[in-house]
Amino acid sequence: MREITLEAKDLCEILGVKSLSLSTLEIFQNESPIVYRNLSAVESERVMEEITEKINDPSTRKAGPEFKDNWESNWNENLSKFEKGIDDTALIPAFISSSEILRFRGNYIQPLSPNFEMKIVRILRHYLYENFLTDVDELHEFGAGTGFNLIQFCEVFPKKIAFGYDWSPSAIELIKKAGDAKGLQIKASLFDMFDPDSNLSIGNNSGLLTVGAMEQLGTNWKAFLDFMISKRFKIYINIETIYEYSQSQDRYEEVTKEYIRRRNWLQGYHQELRRLENEGTIEMLTQQVVIGSRFHDSWSYTVWKLKNV
Repeated sequence: MREITLEAKDLCEILGVKSLSLSTLEIFQNESPIVYRNLSAVESERVMEEITEKINDPSTRKAGPEFKDNWESNWNENLSKFEKGIDDTALIPAFISSSEILRFRGNYIQPLSPNFEMKIVRILRHYLYENFLTDVDELHEFGAGTGFNLIQFCEVFPKKIAFGYDWSPSAIELIKKAGDAKGLQIKASLFDMFDPDSNLSIGNNSGLLTVGAMEQLGTNWKAFLDFMISKRFKIYINIETIYEYSQSQDRYEEVTKEYIRRRNWLQGYHQELRRLENEGTIEMLTQQVVIGSRFHDSWSYTVWKLKNV
């Protein structure tokens, strides 16, 4: 299969925009070259078989509150690496692969550039920050993990304040240490998205961000959605798998949805957002599938806001 090098026009298609700002284009150029190849039909079929095996494997775990210890272990590992003086790669979560087979532009691909997924992620975050968070004073990320999303936000907007929340003590410690090490205005505190603290104080002109965090809520997202709405953020950005995005019946969609159900990942949330839009409570600004793992389109974004805020 031939090598494909991502060009600026391709990036516009991926992000769902007609043109790129100069700063987003600069980020893209700094990350170039971004090269990959599509898998053959035989290779893709093998990937599908692997997913089916995972679905049927009794040891495949489901997300939920009982998974908390696993995340604490993951973030503690990143914290240990950061404390040993390893470079910023210590802040990259283990689930972001440097060479793993990915789902991209409707195909399974083999990245040929180092850190392919992370390059796309940095470009995506910059685009979202620049286009939707310029006017907020604060950004609040729930399920912030290592804090690497907040670090990029503060690097784009050095005068703004960022807040990171997570249910893992190791994550909170890492976010604080990373922010201090880089001289950025980042604060962090414990927060359980399954049991949101209604007393949490949120500034009047704030943005909300989740990145692969609501995934862990499965179908138990109602309390967190109620919390989000009650705090009346100026803008909401969810970078989460969109279970309801495609209604096509091709095999990839069917297997992916079966895998999401098997893992008890986020389901029903985006359908509820559409219902809230139809009743006039919120306005959906944009939604786009960007890139994902072999199992699901994890880097998909939805941007929305409350009416009359």
